[in-house]
Amino acid sequence: MEKDSADYGQANGDDNPSSSSNDNQQQIADTTVTEDDFDILSMTLPLRLGSGLFSKNLLRDHSIKNIIITAIIGNGITGDAYSVGANEQHDGRRADMVYFPLKEFARDLAPVIVEIQNKVNHAFVARAIRYCLNIFDDVKALPALVVISIDGFSSKEFRDLAFDKSDGNPFYTHSCQSWAKQVQVYTADSIAKRIDSSSVDPMIALAYILIFQEKNRVMLDEYDDPTIQDIYKTALNFFSFDKDTTNDLTGRTESFCDAMASQFAKSRKRLRQYAEDGIDFDRQFKRRHKIS
Repeated sequence: MEKDSADYGQANGDDNPSSSSNDNQQQIADTTVTEDDFDILSMTLPLRLGSGLFSKNLLRDHSIKNIIITAIIGNGITGDAYSVGANEQHDGRRADMVYFPLKEFARDLAPVIVEIQNKVNHAFVARAIRYCLNIFDDVKALPALVVISIDGFSSKEFRDLAFDKSDGNPFYTHSCQSWAKQVQVYTADSIAKRIDSSSVDPMIALAYILIFQEKNRVMLDEYDDPTIQDIYKTALNFFSFDKDTTNDLTGRTESFCDAMASQFAKSRKRLRQYAEDGIDFDRQFKRRHKIS
């Protein structure tokens, strides 16, 4: 990654609210809690999602590769048809991640370059063009370029001059026929309408997580989405936590409480969901650490 890349219910209408609340708490109490459930709810990652080390490790994971390839290549093609390639190019430049199609698919499928970028500007586009042309020099195929931009474009004028966005797409495109097969740029505004849904698309979820860079998923408005949870679980596997020390326990608990307090202050529309998760966390905490 280059130097300028980031380092980083509504209550129902029951006639008896008290009965509904009691039933809901009983349902939570009856839920089987695993150690993994506790970790994913309370964990705080040591690095921000989007930092150089973190993003490169995350992009190497098979499940993340599958999300990207499925979304970018389409036509039923999954990450199984691709391998993680060396990102250092013959001129010394390093893309964040390059996926190459397996040999048996190389004639039909494009390589894929993934960049996690602070801000999309002229300098980045020039660099990205070189990445793509270097891939073409190596394999004689134009790659697809995927950009997840944390801070969006350098200006509205630059965006409107060089990029397009149709209403049906959660990304911006670029007229790139001479140097890339396609370009997709994901920004906070391009995915905004796709986040507040009952089930977030995996590629949108990945972009959302990398753009907002929260160490604790509870800080995200859509923290309870299953795909977002799965990506955080994948992230958790990259790091080793000292779970038995008092400092670790205190830090994780304080982080969770701070995150929940922030969510309470930010919006009331999901207070019931936050309350239920708070009850669940308290029960898991006591069970985990044998507190009566």
